[in-house]
Amino acid sequence: MSTQNATAVFVCSTSGELIYASEAPDGLSRQVMQAVDEFISQGLRERLAVQRLDKGTLELRLISEDAQAWVLAVYSWQTSEEEHWRIVELKKLAMELEGIFETSHDGIVVADGDGTYINVNTNYERISGLNRHKIVGRSGWDVMRQGLISQSATVMVLECGQPVSINQVFENGRKSYITANPLFDENGKIFRVVTNVRDITEIQNLRDRLVQSQSRLNQYSQIVKTLTQDKEDLVFRSQKMRQVKDNAVKFAQVDAPLLIIGETGVGKEVVADYVHKHSLRATEPFLKINCAAIPEHLLEAELFGYEEGAFTGASKRGKPGLLEMANNGMVLLDEVGELPPILQAKLLRFVEHQEFYRVGGKKPRKVNVRLLAATNRDLEDMVEQKTFRVDLFYRLNVLRINIPGLRERTEDILVLAEYFLHKANQRYSQDKIFDPDIYRYLMSYNWPGNVRELEHMVERLVIMSDSKVIESRLLPAHMLLCQLGDLPIDIGLSYREARDNFERSFWRRVQSLYPSYRQAARALKVNHSTVIKKLSRYAGKGASKEAQLSD
Repeated sequence: MSTQNATAVFVCSTSGELIYASEAPDGLSRQVMQAVDEFISQGLRERLAVQRLDKGTLELRLISEDAQAWVLAVYSWQTSEEEHWRIVELKKLAMELEGIFETSHDGIVVADGDGTYINVNTNYERISGLNRHKIVGRSGWDVMRQGLISQSATVMVLECGQPVSINQVFENGRKSYITANPLFDENGKIFRVVTNVRDITEIQNLRDRLVQSQSRLNQYSQIVKTLTQDKEDLVFRSQKMRQVKDNAVKFAQVDAPLLIIGETGVGKEVVADYVHKHSLRATEPFLKINCAAIPEHLLEAELFGYEEGAFTGASKRGKPGLLEMANNGMVLLDEVGELPPILQAKLLRFVEHQEFYRVGGKKPRKVNVRLLAATNRDLEDMVEQKTFRVDLFYRLNVLRINIPGLRERTEDILVLAEYFLHKANQRYSQDKIFDPDIYRYLMSYNWPGNVRELEHMVERLVIMSDSKVIESRLLPAHMLLCQLGDLPIDIGLSYREARDNFERSFWRRVQSLYPSYRQAARALKVNHSTVIKKLSRYAGKGASKEAQLSD
């Protein structure tokens, strides 16, 4: 049988690390590496060495190029013709697998059963930013200790014996999704770990841009809503609100800061909308921010915007704030009295110079925005208490509108109630009307929640009423009881007699409103026993059977 020459090729670094190994007989690699170590230990004085090894010849050669050096080891031996052709086929298969290995778009890392990396492809170098010479021939533990990677999926597989998937960010900033799988031999022992490294940097960047685009879309939607919404007009009959409207029209024609003051629910935002509607900026954005509803650490970014990397979680492209988004328009700072001191100082600079710095920014940004501010707090008292900057107060207080509470303009109660009834009927496709008896209760109530309380109550009545006529019995109990305040007082009575008359009327009204003692106790915020005792004393005699409360 004829024989043929066969070879095995090994490439090592000058420190003795294996870089490449072709197919070789079992046990040959160890012998070759020992010979390489001996060749290197001699100081690489000789560039070529030849020695007999087992049944063949080993040639060791020092190769250098562009200040880099390698040790090339070529082992040659003779084989039978049959073995020769088998080796040829194996080499073809190896070349095919190497081609697939190198052309994979993902990075691929192969390690042996001891966790030593024996091969990586070019795309792994691209994704990780690591040269293969720093990886091949070293274990996953060594690579982690050297800080080249933060964690090793290969090590995790060897420790748990199962496939592992992790996310990893390399030092070059590229983000990857890594999956490592074990390969088992016939004895069930791991002899290879194959790791697939997928670059998800662009996917993550696209996701970040999508989130940012969505955020900007929401802001633009708010601007479009401002420009297209049909703002409510002022509804009133009182002379006090006539003065408010006249001032709003007058102040709408200038660009000076405007401070709107009034209790919660009086309609400060409605007046602000009215000012914008009648201003020269009516076709420009009008954005609003509630200073009490946003955490302090986010309020500055929402108002002034932020630059790239200003804080953890910040968008890479930065983000404009409301002042930039509302350029050429208006911004309403609702509940301005809740601004923290550090933002008061930054807002003062904006009011004075119409410029500001984004969070984390070094370049001033100049905009053309008219500022409106609203509050239900006494800013002058806050200035005295040193919780609100005096200079900011006077800058905001150039123009001022005071909106009186609803109890101070009772002429507006009924016209507002009819207006809100019309709105609720339209919203719920109804055609309901008030029982005339309701008006008496509406006029006698104190309205601590002002116009907002009236609007919500009317909407609730429209929803709760089963008939076209909304009856007074559907009113809240505290409104029904307020009628007792209109009881006539006989000045000829003693205080004790007058008190008894009032309590008698009060508890008889309670008896007519609540079906049980417990419901009455809950509504009046008193003990169950108190209701029983009072009703027994003041409402028991002469009460009809239907009016008696149950336990």
